[in-house]
This record gives sequence, C-alpha cells and structure tokens, in this order.
Amino acid sequence: MSKKKYPSDISMEQFEKNREVLEGVRKRIRPRKVDLYDDFRGVLYLLKSGCQ
Repeated sequence: MSKKKYPSDISMEQFEKNREVLEGVRKRIRPRKVDLYDDFRGVLYLLKSGCQ
C-alpha cells in the first residue's frame, strides 16, 4: 500500500539528516510502536495545514 502524498512531505533523505536529533530526545525505555518518519510527517502536515 502506498502512502498518500502531501505538500508538507519531506523525503527520507531529508528526514535522515534529523533522525539522530529526534531519537536522542526520547528515553530508551521500550521499543517504538510507530515509525518516527510517519510521526514526523504528521507533525509537518499539522504545522502546514494549521489544524483546519
């Protein structure tokens, strides 16, 4: 299944430049249940759309 494209999306290469910073913020208590890339795309979408 392909993911829907949004104007706020960034490429995986762009995201990889920021992954280390984003992963360093969280305490490593248990494994992630969601993909950090998908979460980040969601945040960018909300910032761009303004929670219509």
